[in-house]
Order: sequence, then structure tokens, then C-alpha cells
Amino acid sequence: MTTADGTRLSTASAPEPRDIGAATTGTASGAGHGALLARLALATGAAAAYEASLVALTATATWLLCRAAGQPPLSVLAVAVVLVRALAIGRGAFRYAERLAGHDAVLALMARLRGRFFERLVPLAPGRLPGYRTGDLLARLASDVDAVQELLLRVALPAVAVLSVGTAGTVWAMYLLPSAGPVLAAGLVLAGVVLPTVAAFVMYRTDVALAAARADLAARTVDLVEGLEDLLLNGGQETAQRWGRTAADAVAALERGRARWLAALTAAGLLVQLTTCAAVGWTAWHGGLDRVMATVLVLTSLTLLEEALQLRAAGERLGTLTGAARRVAEVFRLEVTDEPAQPVPAPPPPVSLTLTDVSVTYPGAAAPALSGVTLSVPAGARVALVGPSGSGKSTVLALALRLIRADRGRVAVCGVDIGGLGGAGLRPGLVGGLVQEATLFTGSVRANLLLADPQATDERLMEVLARVGAEDWVRRLPDGLGTWIGQRGDRLSGGERQRLLLALALLSDPALLVLDEPTESLDRATADAVLADTLAATAGRAGRTVLMVSHRLHGLEEFDEIIVLEGGRITQRGPHSGLVAEPGHYRDRWHAETEKGF
Repeated sequence: MTTADGTRLSTASAPEPRDIGAATTGTASGAGHGALLARLALATGAAAAYEASLVALTATATWLLCRAAGQPPLSVLAVAVVLVRALAIGRGAFRYAERLAGHDAVLALMARLRGRFFERLVPLAPGRLPGYRTGDLLARLASDVDAVQELLLRVALPAVAVLSVGTAGTVWAMYLLPSAGPVLAAGLVLAGVVLPTVAAFVMYRTDVALAAARADLAARTVDLVEGLEDLLLNGGQETAQRWGRTAADAVAALERGRARWLAALTAAGLLVQLTTCAAVGWTAWHGGLDRVMATVLVLTSLTLLEEALQLRAAGERLGTLTGAARRVAEVFRLEVTDEPAQPVPAPPPPVSLTLTDVSVTYPGAAAPALSGVTLSVPAGARVALVGPSGSGKSTVLALALRLIRADRGRVAVCGVDIGGLGGAGLRPGLVGGLVQEATLFTGSVRANLLLADPQATDERLMEVLARVGAEDWVRRLPDGLGTWIGQRGDRLSGGERQRLLLALALLSDPALLVLDEPTESLDRATADAVLADTLAATAGRAGRTVLMVSHRLHGLEEFDEIIVLEGGRITQRGPHSGLVAEPGHYRDRWHAETEKGF
């Protein structure tokens, strides 16, 4: 299926978790990729060694106790005594190594996966992510990627370790007594393969139904709480409560059903373990093994089966986490077909922008956002777009950033069609800036600024902050650049927030700087100060081109040209002095601001 904006969604089959591995390892290269594989191999080897030491410890200790009962010379038992101590110590060491190497490898892998996931979203956002809400994407980036971590640590590593040790144990049993090997192998397959597979299937099916039932219960609970006054007024509280109880009963029934399945699987595992051990013991008794080795074989089989039964928990996690892995893989399966096969090299600054007979109509809109617009922003010029809300100003900026594509007409940078540049060549080095819904992230001032330039030093950050009039403010903060700014910058005032966002825009140092309402929601004095600092900062780079959207007209006297948009069309253009002298939207808006003191 292909969307109108060029995104092709594959509907042939559900995305598989293996796509995650392909997407992740695709970003690793050279020594980094080899180091990651080495860590995973070390973690897997340590996990297998831990399981092997546990089984060997059981076998050795059993032999030691049985032989010691006959009171042989100490020299007969010396090697076994040392081996028991070594295995007991080694077991803890191997567990520590497995946890250390496993978490080190998985955390590195998760960092790559999150980075790869974010890189995958960049060319798709915002217009090419159909059907995805912000909260959904955030959940995929955070909790669903964490689920992939659980798949590796709690499913893949234990499965490889237990199955490898189980295979080695079966070979050892066949060496001791050929007839005991198939019996033990059958029990291990049932305990370590069949039961985990059933558990994974049950958990997957029940969790899908439980997720829907819990969502319905949550929705009905919120409706009941938030609409309580209306329900009481209209006598509908009993009906709402009945619906809520029905939803709660559905959740409880599904949870009881899952609990029954898990109890049945636990009982089945215990039955398999005891039956297999009894069968191994019977085979050993009738196979001619001496009593000591028969006892060792039975207790070793018991330990092997105990470890194999732990894979049932891994199967449960697999069933629970498969949905999360599919959700992550689904994003990697999105294909962008509007990227050029061979992007044109980005032109050097200074940069010009040209729109020729451009029209844009958003899906579901009754009227076009832009209709036959032709405008030119010369290299090194400052151009402002003004007009009433909904006139198409932000659409022009979105076209310049190539966040949307024109339905008709041509958008060019330095005469090169913007579609031929490719997203990576366009943003943020060539075209970038402050968009209307710019967001600060929870963290420090420094952490937010480094998003624009990860290599910037503190001196570089303070230099840019000084250019937007924020240096003194940052120096007064308790921890300077390290000061925490709260959830999405909620500890900042409006002026501080805008200045920090402007610093972010300047740090990326684009040749064409786009600014969408940089003084929005600020009082007059603060807005004038922020705009003055913005204009001063943009003059710091020779040849920088500036395209700004503004509802407020004060301060636009410094711009080379002002373009007035109304109803998706250009109705006026020229410098401030010429526009205030001619009838039209600009002069009317200017007089209104002057009289009201905006």
C-alpha cells in the first residue's frame, strides 16, 4: 500500500522480530560490530559455562558423597573435593561474567537500536508516518525497545545456554549408558522445547486479548470518573458502573484463564521431570551400571531437567514480548520511496530559495493551503512571511524543510530541485531552524544544546547563547550549563525557552535559517528583545539566508522583503516602508498593533 506522500507500507506479512537484528546490525561496522559480537559471544559462553558448572557440580558432589560412604582412602576423593570447590567458585564467577558481558552487549545494542530507530523516523516525519500518534511512537522507542532487550537477556541467552548444556549432558549420558541417552533426550525436548513453545503461544494469545480488555477497562474507568457529574445528573451512574464491572470481569476472566494455563504447564513440567528421572533410573538399574554411577546419572538428569524447565519462563516472556518486537520491526519495515536514488550534492552557501507556481492541499482539507504561489528568497536576504492564521505561512516553511511535498509546482534551493537533494543533504546543515512545535527535552541546558551539535565545547555553547542574549541568564543558573530545565523545559519562562530554542537553531548553523513564530506567546518587551537578539545573531554568519514567519509586525523593519499571504496566495510584497504606505492587510495590521501597543 502506498500513501499519497510516497510512503509504501508493506502488507504482505506481519513484520518479524528478526527485522530488528537486520536493522540494528546494519548500522554497525568494522571493529564496533566485531566488538559487539564478541561481547554477545562472551555472554553466551559464560551463560553456558554457568549451566555446565551447575550440572557438573551436582554430578561431582553426588559421586563424592556416594564414594565417601564407603570410606575409601582420602587420595581417592582428593580430586573430587578440589573439583567441587572449583566448580562452586567457578559457578559464581561465570554468572558474574555472564551478567556483566550480557548487559554490556545488550545495552550497547539497545543504544544502536534506538539511534537506528530515530534515524528511521527522521525521513518519515512528520508527513510520512500515517496512523502513528506521538505517544505510540514514544512507546515504541522506549518500552518496546526495552522489550527487545528482554528478549535477548531473558530468552535468547538462557535458551542457547540450556540447550547446549542439555545436548552435552545427553551425550555424556549416552557415553555412560547408551540406552539412557534417548530417554533423557526425550525428557529434555519435552521440558526445554515443547513446554516453552506452548507457554509462548498461550502467553501471546492471552496477552493480545488482555491488552484489548485492559484498554477497554481503562477507557470505561476514565469515562466514569471524568463524567461522574453528568452521569449523576442524568441517572446513568448505574449503567456506567455495570459496564465497568463487565469490563473488569472480562479482564479477570482472561487473567484466571492464563493462570490456569500456567499452573497446568507447571504441573506438566514437574510430571515430565519426575517421569524422565524415574525412567532414567529404571534404565540405569537394568542397564548394568553400578550403584554410584546410577545415582550420579539420575541426579544429573534431575538437574538438567530442572534447568530445562526454566525455559518455560523464557517461553512466557517470548510470548509476551513478541508483540513489542513486532511493533519495533514495523517501523523499520516502512519504506520511503520519495528519497532520490542518487541525491544531488548540496550547493554551497549562500543559499537561495525559490517557489514556482506551488500548490499544496492537505488530505481532507476543503481548500488548498497554497495556490499558485511564486516567491524568491535571494541568497543572504532576510524575508518575512506574514498574514492571518491559516494563510499558508507555515506551509512555505515546511516546503523549504522538505517536510511536505508540493502537489504542483517546483521548490528549488540554489536552482536545484529540493526533491533531488535528499533529506540527509538538506537538513540540518543546508536548511534548518526553529519550527512551530519545537520541543525541549527533559535534561540539562547542555544536554539540549548538544542535540544540535554533539561535538560543541562549553565555550562554543556559551558563545551561541551570548548571540541570542541568554549568556548572562545561563551563568546565573545554579549549575550553569548543567542546570536541569525540567519536563520539556517547564522550569523555564517563555523568553528563556525561546532563547534556548533559538540557540539550538543557530548551533546547527544552517545556510538557510527558517524561523516560525520565534516570539510567539511572549509579552511585548520580551518579544522585542528576543527578535532583536535573533536578528543580531543571524547577522553573525556572512551570507546566511533568513526566512521567518511572524504574526507580529514590530521589528520587521530590518527585513529586506515582507511577503503577505492571504488564503494561500500572495497579496502583497515589499519592504516595511512600502507596505505601511499602501492599503491592505499589512497596513491594517500595523495600525492595529500600534494603537493597541502590541
